[in-house]
Amino acid sequence: MNNQLEWLEERTITLPSGIDVLWSYDKEGDILEITFASGVASATIELTEGILFRFVRDKLQPLSLAIVSAGVLLHQQEYGFPLLELDGIEHLPQDERRSVLQMLFAPPLNDILKVYSFQPETRVHSIPVASLVALAQAA
Repeated sequence: MNNQLEWLEERTITLPSGIDVLWSYDKEGDILEITFASGVASATIELTEGILFRFVRDKLQPLSLAIVSAGVLLHQQEYGFPLLELDGIEHLPQDERRSVLQMLFAPPLNDILKVYSFQPETRVHSIPVASLVALAQAA
């Protein structure tokens, strides 16, 4: 008897930093969850619409990244991979924003999300944007 769910694809992938993560893709819902570690999250932040980041706040430990409509975000468009404005961190208190950015710029998250700065002429502060290029290669 096969207990494998047809709509769920799960596998372990090794990130460029050598860290193994669990890749769980819900084919019917087009939802991808990358699990870095097990544990109870003390915080969940929506980095941008459809991308949820769960972590343990006091340990700065990333637990998972969930991506809704993953199929669209993981495929190269006419001019490359989509850039995502990380507007969810913009409204965080300064200390929490700093902590989230610290996790985004370190493994395993920086293996998945490549974060860049964009500063239009009309803004004083730069806008964090990211792409999911590393994940697209694993898809």
